[in-house]
Amino acid sequence: MSQNTTAPSASAIGGTLTCANTSTTLVGGPALGVNYSWSGVGLSGATNLANATATTTGSYTLVTTSTTNGCTNTAVATVTNNTVTPTANAGSTQTLVCGVSSVTLTGAGTPLGSTANWLGGVTSPTSFTTTVGAPGTYTLVVTHPTSGCTSTSTVAVSSSTDVPQATVNAITNSITCTNSVVAIGVTLSNTDPVSYTWTGPSISGTNNTASTTATVAGTYSVTITNTVSNCQSVFNVVVPTNTNNPVTTASSSNTITCSTTSITVSATPTGSNYSYAWSGPGTITNGTTANPGVNVGGTYTVTVTDNVNGCTGTGTVNVATNTVSPTMTLTPSSLTTTCANPTATLLATSSADPDVNYVWTAPATGSLNNTTINNPIANGSGVFTVQVTNTVS
Repeated sequence: MSQNTTAPSASAIGGTLTCANTSTTLVGGPALGVNYSWSGVGLSGATNLANATATTTGSYTLVTTSTTNGCTNTAVATVTNNTVTPTANAGSTQTLVCGVSSVTLTGAGTPLGSTANWLGGVTSPTSFTTTVGAPGTYTLVVTHPTSGCTSTSTVAVSSSTDVPQATVNAITNSITCTNSVVAIGVTLSNTDPVSYTWTGPSISGTNNTASTTATVAGTYSVTITNTVSNCQSVFNVVVPTNTNNPVTTASSSNTITCSTTSITVSATPTGSNYSYAWSGPGTITNGTTANPGVNVGGTYTVTVTDNVNGCTGTGTVNVATNTVSPTMTLTPSSLTTTCANPTATLLATSSADPDVNYVWTAPATGSLNNTTINNPIANGSGVFTVQVTNTVS
């Protein structure tokens, strides 16, 4: 009988944790002929492979077991950390002065090899030296070359106090159909000596004062210049417009007839913001309202005025008429009754048939069998009268 109690080899290599790398790989060996078992407080993932992952500093033990004789061996790997932070210095406070569009920010960081990243909107964000063109607070982030740890520093950029400060005056009206001038202006916030220069679509007033007037809608600009420091500020004023004409219509749903001697015409739009003026061939009742009455056929025109902007719109409507009197023929126009023929049939015909009503009237010496038809039977003597009415007109 022979004996095999040779222990396998075992090796374990640790690593370093940094601000940029929060985990490290533990490398175990040998590569073949053994099973692996890692132990330690910061292991993450599988522990039965040659390599393992550690997330905290400390010692990690690898036990290798021979697949041939079951003998074991151990090795220890050590995980350290490198969280050294760099230094960051964003430099001194800077001031944007009139006539100079930008200032230079000069930052610094240690150790050698650290990288820069400016926040806030600079021309070269990854360079320690860069330029800016607007006031504000700018932040320099410095990253350590080996640990990945960062430090920050801020620097303020202010604007010259000689820059004119002003507020835009409120616009109280607009360009309309009845108003062609709008006052515009600014109010200076301090007592510095300044000059004004206005530009825009149509300035009707002076262009070198704090306030002026405009006659066309659009955007107007005033440049205020400090006459001592030459600093300038530009303010914009928007002049509104309201020149929309009301979309006007006129209508009528009826016809003037012998029985309907006046009708109502209508205009749109309606509402308290509008006024009305009607004209036409006949008598117009309430002609300053949206719904007046008219008594003659023909064309009527309405002018609607928007009381807010003074703009107008017109509409027309043709009022139809039907006032033609019907013609009538009476047969016979006269006749004589006798003892043998004491009655006679009267016949009335009209040009408006069948849209007519007949109304007969008998004399005191006669009678009719029906007074509302066109062919009644008359009895007696005298003058029999018939009235014909066109039921349409």
